[in-house]
Amino acid sequence: METLLKTVGRSLLVSSMIPAIAFVTVTMVIFAPHLPIDLLVWLKIDEPDFGGVLAFVLVTSFIAAYTLMILNWMLVRLYEGYYLPLPVARRIAKRQIKRHNQLAHDVRDSKKQLEGLKRDSDLYRRRWREYVERKGQLTAQFPDNVTDFLPSRLGNIYRAFEDYPFVRYGMHGVFFWPRLAKVIPADYAAKLEELNNAVAFLLASSLISVLIGVEVIIALISMETLDLRVFIPLACFVLSRFFYHAATSTALTYGHYVRTCYDLFRLDLLAALRIEPPANPDDEKELWRRVHEFLVLGEDSPYRRRAPAHSPSMLLCTAGQLIQTWVALIFWSGFSRALKWISAPVGNSQMNIIPVRAGEG
Repeated sequence: METLLKTVGRSLLVSSMIPAIAFVTVTMVIFAPHLPIDLLVWLKIDEPDFGGVLAFVLVTSFIAAYTLMILNWMLVRLYEGYYLPLPVARRIAKRQIKRHNQLAHDVRDSKKQLEGLKRDSDLYRRRWREYVERKGQLTAQFPDNVTDFLPSRLGNIYRAFEDYPFVRYGMHGVFFWPRLAKVIPADYAAKLEELNNAVAFLLASSLISVLIGVEVIIALISMETLDLRVFIPLACFVLSRFFYHAATSTALTYGHYVRTCYDLFRLDLLAALRIEPPANPDDEKELWRRVHEFLVLGEDSPYRRRAPAHSPSMLLCTAGQLIQTWVALIFWSGFSRALKWISAPVGNSQMNIIPVRAGEG
């Protein structure tokens, strides 16, 4: 429980608290003069009491920060492009497909440049490094299947490392991640949490920048004269774009660590599930398919059927059954011999009492 509270508190402070404080402060500065005096009195911020205002800002910021942290998954999906209207999503996705095609073209060119070069030459090694770098950029930023593309760059980065374990090992990444997280070492899990909090902070800052820009626009509409403050919304939107690009760069690093978790710790997950490791890559893909179907459907169990362990009670039961069998065999054997012994004299007496006529024999 104590560890959970520390983790939640750290995530709250790192990912959400600063954007929440900025949003609450700017909102008070903009809209407090326009609020009814009764509401200000009820909130106890009608007088310039620094302590009261600070307490109000902190409490409100804590509520806003906690809300941001709880709804972080929705914020990520928002920036991935899941909540866009379908026509808008398709139009934006075309830009992502164009970027993908350009990267794929560069990868093909790099591979063609390797043809005809000697493997031990410096030029070949340099071209090979270029090919590997471009191929890594392509696989890190886009999923293998074009039909899985999302409208935003962040969405494709997330989709790429979510699909990675299935492409490499046949694992359904999203399904197995909560189970894999249990076997990840503490130091590696701390690094994952750090990167995840960084992405959450940058996305929250991007969203708050947009909201502050909208608030300033609303305040400017009610102003009689305009001044340099008209550029504040533009600055907010530019800042939001900056935070978004920073989030995509951090998400690339986060995705690299997630891929590494599947590379290093997937066999530990099999050990935790008490499933024997596969012998080769083909068997591994088949094994993960069976594990997935077993956990979802309860069918096609990956567990080998083994003879049950022999407990002392079971051994006693088996010994008792053997004794009963031996006694039954001995009894039946004795009974059979007794029948033969009884039947033999009866047959002989019958043969002795039959008279033998003269001339016969």
